[in-house]
Amino acid sequence: MSTNLICPIRGPLGAEYFAKDGLTVTEEARRIECIEFLLKRGYPGSHIKCETTIIKHIGNKGKNSLRADIAVFEERWSHLSEQEFLIFKWNLCL
Repeated sequence: MSTNLICPIRGPLGAEYFAKDGLTVTEEARRIECIEFLLKRGYPGSHIKCETTIIKHIGNKGKNSLRADIAVFEERWSHLSEQEFLIFKWNLCL
């Protein structure tokens, strides 16, 4: 079964629901399920950002960064500058 996924935030994706073994659900499918759960709980889609860097230049002499599959911000993230975005306080990070 080959089904391309549609994310409620990012739109159509090239990923499939099942992994190559045909039994395991992909990480992308689980991410979409989590986003749908958050949206049903009342979190606005404009406050959710996927696969994003939360903090740049940490650890290992500033060569690493803290990334999140899903981040939920207190405000719309799209109107923030890059600097504001990187230091903005977030509610939930998975």
